[in-house]
Amino acid sequence: MKISEQERTAGKPQLTPERVGGAEVFVGTVKGVAKQYSKQKGDDQYVVEFEEVDDAVFRLNVTNLNLLCDELGDDTDKWIGQKVPLVKTRETVRNKPGTTFVVYQVAPRADWRELLGDAPRRKGKR
Repeated sequence: MKISEQERTAGKPQLTPERVGGAEVFVGTVKGVAKQYSKQKGDDQYVVEFEEVDDAVFRLNVTNLNLLCDELGDDTDKWIGQKVPLVKTRETVRNKPGTTFVVYQVAPRADWRELLGDAPRRKGKR
């Protein structure tokens, strides 16, 4: 019996650039936000599901969580329907020198306007 990636990662796999054609920028529409157990972290972690991607979720580290809270507010129910720009970057694994992955991160706040173009969105609390 083959063990699926979903079973190995305790949920849907992480949204990566390769899952959406290698795009430098991915703009997703928030479909849902949940807390999910992370085997890697050994604790619960927020995950975002996007309408544009059915087979993966975007797991939020502290930096990404803070960027989204700063831009959209701290009530995740109000994130639903909002457009979020993600940018491609490289991440180094701390305990594995020389190991890097290409991942998405939430774009810096200063870049949102340019990356979203005319995409409608509501402002969160500041």
